[in-house]
Amino acid sequence: MKQLTAGTVAPGQTADVSVDLTAPNTPGTYKG
Repeated sequence: MKQLTAGTVAPGQTADVSVDLTAPNTPGTYKG
């Protein structure tokens, strides 16, 4: 697992996270 931040995100703060993903071919609800 990669570390997403170099520090701590405190309650009430925001963090921008970018991920590469490909949508499935079949419509539906997916969890990952």
